[in-house]
Amino acid sequence: MAILARMVDGVAILEMQFGATGLLTGDRCRELLLSLDQLQGRSGAEGLVLVGTGDVFCGGFDLVQEEMTDAEPLLAEVCAKLDAFPLPTVALLNGTVRGAGLSLALAANARVATQETRLVFPEIRFAMMPAGGSTQRLSRLLGADLTLRMMLGGGQFDANDPALGPLVDRVLDSFSVAEASDFVKTLADPRQAAERDEGLRDPRAFFAAIAEHRTTYSEAGAAAKAIIRAVEAAALLPFENGLALEAVLGEELAQQPEAARARHRAWLRRLARQPASIGRLVRRPGGGKICLHGQDDEFAKIASLASDAGWPVADPDTPDHAEMLHFVARAEDLPAAEEVVGAVAIVGGQMTGATPKLWFDAPVSPTALIELSTPETEVPHQIVNFLAALRNPVIRTGAESAGGGCRWMRHGYWALGRSLLACGAAPEAVDAAAHRLGFATGPFTMMEQHSGETIARQLDQFAKLSGWRVPTQLASAGKMDEATLGQLFLGGLVNISIAALERGVLKRAADADVLAVHLLGFAPEKGGVLLLAEEQGLLPLLRALQGLRTESGSVLTPVAAFQRMVTEGQGFYSRLRPRALAGA
Repeated sequence: MAILARMVDGVAILEMQFGATGLLTGDRCRELLLSLDQLQGRSGAEGLVLVGTGDVFCGGFDLVQEEMTDAEPLLAEVCAKLDAFPLPTVALLNGTVRGAGLSLALAANARVATQETRLVFPEIRFAMMPAGGSTQRLSRLLGADLTLRMMLGGGQFDANDPALGPLVDRVLDSFSVAEASDFVKTLADPRQAAERDEGLRDPRAFFAAIAEHRTTYSEAGAAAKAIIRAVEAAALLPFENGLALEAVLGEELAQQPEAARARHRAWLRRLARQPASIGRLVRRPGGGKICLHGQDDEFAKIASLASDAGWPVADPDTPDHAEMLHFVARAEDLPAAEEVVGAVAIVGGQMTGATPKLWFDAPVSPTALIELSTPETEVPHQIVNFLAALRNPVIRTGAESAGGGCRWMRHGYWALGRSLLACGAAPEAVDAAAHRLGFATGPFTMMEQHSGETIARQLDQFAKLSGWRVPTQLASAGKMDEATLGQLFLGGLVNISIAALERGVLKRAADADVLAVHLLGFAPEKGGVLLLAEEQGLLPLLRALQGLRTESGSVLTPVAAFQRMVTEGQGFYSRLRPRALAGA
């Protein structure tokens, strides 16, 4: 179990051993319930101290991965049991206490924190609201204004802020279970949350704050409005009714597309920023070199990035060292395969062979997208460490040549525009459809940044790689309504993405969405192209493409895998409970 209960000097100590991040889960909520039940029956205890281990009291739920519709009711049950515990209870806070962790702390009779403790409700950033009774308990302690500033802003608050006095009962110079235990013994007759009213004693100020925040957030999303409504209920409804309202509002928010988009957006950022997710880290004996090949004028840039990240760069006079970047002028100058754990190809660079390859799509910068291409699922630890140090967004591709995933999506985007033109759509109408979907730049505006010769060459390469024909003879512009053109554009992008996954050009559906955001300029607040497609329904998009009756070999002709997904009711992101057959 991740919960350890022990008795020290007449005080029950309940340790939440949740690791370095202190994350709470549904299973850990169940363990807390069991531990509280067991402690409730112990005789001789004068109080209970709830404490985390490591650097944080509790980091709350992982709002990206945790299934909140299951976890939040369990959190509410834990908080209710802690609130009604027959002995005085104190939460000993340290580190950054987030979300559900703060909900647990609020359910205790009192809170003790260190000087460095930070408090934050991050739920608003995920289009969700705090759970476990937080809107009701915190409002009774702090009033409406400060409660709403904490919950609607999503920022950190210092536990030693005097304004948080009713919330944080004592601030310690350093973390001390002994001091928290001594303090809980002084709570002879503690009040439960329903009995606290410090924040409700000035009704005029309470409702003035509600009105002010309601005006400020009048154009905000559903989450902000639900939070304001729940906080207002703390002054209007009995405590139990307020809890019930919070639970209903939270459940409604969790089912909204806005919340799914926010979670998906955060998940994509996590995938693109956490290189360890690209494969299993493997340590190979003898270290190994990461070699760099590409345009000479980019060497200085990556050398600077590497140096800033703590990676020394080898020159001809530097002794061999496994944990260094080694420049090679030509791909054929690579050392023996057993000495190399990875090769970096910058703009203009090409790498072949089985060695893991890193390819910068754009000229080297701290935000340039990096492709990892490797035939293996295991990734050498030097590569993982290097990517983690750079912190550039990373995607996983199975393309034979470095940069294949970026080229596939960019040139597929161009080919889609040309194919819609062949169906009679005007260039400006195609670009307008792209804008409506969420792209900053349409395919024709993007192509204007390149010469005709470059466009022709790259589209020819795409045609050879994909097997699709890219039209050169364009039809005269006809009339195509906005809705139909929008469906065809989105359906074509889905078709291109599915084909990339089927052929192994991309390894994960999420990589297509990362590329759409970082490469094609898709609005990140919409989550991703494939997520948007699932919201609109894959079946209507498939039918729109089928209705074109284009000849075989067009990017607008649905690939077999697209039809199979719809027939079998599959989606790209089952973890987000997509509506893959919406409109069926």
